[in-house]
Amino acid sequence: ESSFVDTSGDQGNTEAQVLTYDDRGKLVHEGFTFSCYSRNPGKCLAFWRCSMYKKMHCTSALTTHIKSIKSIRGFHNHKPPERLKTFVPRVLDCPPRPHKEDY
Repeated sequence: ESSFVDTSGDQGNTEAQVLTYDDRGKLVHEGFTFSCYSRNPGKCLAFWRCSMYKKMHCTSALTTHIKSIKSIRGFHNHKPPERLKTFVPRVLDCPPRPHKEDY
C-alpha cells in the first residue's frame, strides 16, 4: 500500500499550522513520523525524512521553516505507526540574523 503526499500546498490557506512531535523528538505529520537529517540555522530551515527512510526506503520528506511546513515531497510506501503519542512543544521564534556592523 502506498500513500500519496500532497505537494500542492494551499497558498490561500491562512490557518496556522501546528507542528507536533513524538516522545523522541520526531516530527509527526498526518500520522507519519519524520527525523531531522539537516538544518540551515541561518535561514531557520530544518530538513526531515520519513523515519522509515532506511528500513523501508521510504521517499517521503518535508522541510520546515520555524513553525510551519514549507514543502512536502515523496510517497510513503508503508502504513503509519499504530500507536503514537504526540505533543505540541512551545517553540521560540528564530533569532534575527546579525548585521555585518554588529561584528
